[in-house]
Amino acid sequence: MALDTARLGEAAVYAPLGAEGTLEWGWSSGETYYLSWRNINVSTRGKPAKQILHGLSGDCSPGTMKALMGASGSGKTTLATALLNVLSRRGSLAGLDVHGWVSQGCEKAAFVAQDFWCVATDTPREAISFAAHLRGSGPNRVAQAEDLLRMLRLEKCADTYLGNDLLKGCSGGERRRTAVAIELVTDPTVIFLDEPTSGLDSYAAYVVIQLLRDQIAKRGKTVLCTIHQPSSEVFGLFETVDFLRAGKLVYSGQLGSPLRERFAACAFPLPPDTNPADHALFVFQTCTDAEALVFQQHATTVLEIPEENPVKSSKPQPSSLLLEVKLLARREVFILLRDPKELYSRVMMTSILGVLVSLCFKNAGGRSNNDFANVQTHFGAVNQISIMGVMAISQPLILTFPAQRAVLLREYAAHTYRIISYVASKLTIELFLCMLQSTIIVTICYWIMDLQGSFIHLLLVIALMALSTSSSVVLLSAFADKPEVAMQFAPLVVIPQMLFTGFFVRIDQIPTLLRWVQWVCALKYGINVILAIEFKDCHTEACNELFSTNNIHREDWQLYILALVAIFACFRFGAILVLRHYALRS
Repeated sequence: MALDTARLGEAAVYAPLGAEGTLEWGWSSGETYYLSWRNINVSTRGKPAKQILHGLSGDCSPGTMKALMGASGSGKTTLATALLNVLSRRGSLAGLDVHGWVSQGCEKAAFVAQDFWCVATDTPREAISFAAHLRGSGPNRVAQAEDLLRMLRLEKCADTYLGNDLLKGCSGGERRRTAVAIELVTDPTVIFLDEPTSGLDSYAAYVVIQLLRDQIAKRGKTVLCTIHQPSSEVFGLFETVDFLRAGKLVYSGQLGSPLRERFAACAFPLPPDTNPADHALFVFQTCTDAEALVFQQHATTVLEIPEENPVKSSKPQPSSLLLEVKLLARREVFILLRDPKELYSRVMMTSILGVLVSLCFKNAGGRSNNDFANVQTHFGAVNQISIMGVMAISQPLILTFPAQRAVLLREYAAHTYRIISYVASKLTIELFLCMLQSTIIVTICYWIMDLQGSFIHLLLVIALMALSTSSSVVLLSAFADKPEVAMQFAPLVVIPQMLFTGFFVRIDQIPTLLRWVQWVCALKYGINVILAIEFKDCHTEACNELFSTNNIHREDWQLYILALVAIFACFRFGAILVLRHYALRS
């Protein structure tokens, strides 16, 4: 089959190769697979086009571990990710999208990215078990997770938080081994690892590569690693290596004597007591194009593939939606309980603001409605309690949702769960926090402000209004890859909500061309419902003027409720589409 096209980010594309550029995959010898690629070319789509990979060919046999090496920008990660894309017919973690290959065993390839984005409050046991339950290949998923813990020597840290910059947890080597274990739950026959030793000390790097060789490659798996500046001990653990220079293959073969002989034949002998990897990288960085051409002419060594029929394997059945939501929701609960700073800060902030606002509007709801000033103060109390509820519940999402986006993209790219399952699980914990904060707000404000409507009705409306507004925040956050970016655009959601409540400026005084904005603001609908509840039996001139100038109809309160539900559903659905779009591109 021919490799047709690929995209790197927004610009790169695999040049059409016809029948010349092919990837051979699926020849089986028992449970092992031979991997071979031929004449792979990559070029940018922009003008002028830039060639990234130049006719690369190579092989990787089962039971061995191959290293892809080269200076930064040489194309090693591009090649590894492209091969994964072709095998699995999916977008990869490195940002490539490859088309044109029909794989016979697409679930047989796994990819371990350089950056391991994880849930900091998960333990290695929980992270591996989570992946095993949703992607595992064995009948006993718990036993499979325990086997992987033992295989990768993670027993001692199995119940330690993975951690991050703010939460102390596992070491870098333990986190890296956990990342490998997560990808092994599918029992892949080909494993790609991008810089598995990046950020590790020399001993931790040695342990990781040794485990890859002894526990994975020696079991008949085909392991291909991109690696940068390995120590001589780490470099010696690989059986074969491909060196790339500016997207071209300059050496492909075994380590040890063959490598030394090649460099000696090309007039770059290896000095005594020198790391062969360092020497090779230095030579390929400093040699001229003519000298590199000498290496290229003898670089390609191709393994002959046994003449056997391709192995046909079926795609694994996806997990049930209910199981995905259940496991994701449980993880969200653990995040909240194990790192409760967010919960404590929400409760404290809501309580302090509730007391402050309620004292400022003390007895605002119990004054005579014959005086327009009293009605306006009552309206102000409703407006402030609504804004407080919306902001207290939705604003934290601007920071937390983008921060967890990288984990979502990694797990979705690995086919761990559906986007809708992720959004639904986030909603379960959001519902709890919403009801908790709404209860605090209404409990504090209801009696101090002397509000007139039903306590339960007021609580439910504020909660629904906050959920609807938070949906718009979730949609906004879905576009942002960092909390800082989401914060920059947060005013686009917050300020229009306040402007069109009718408190700061009467609706009939807003230019006609802009009045339509009120009908997409959840805060406006929520305040309309609360006013209809608060002034249910008030028909004084002051009350009637308040309703008429702000385009509120008491009898339409049910329509306002439906509008809140519609806003909630539409923005959540939009967030699902946006997240899926970015996940597919990633």
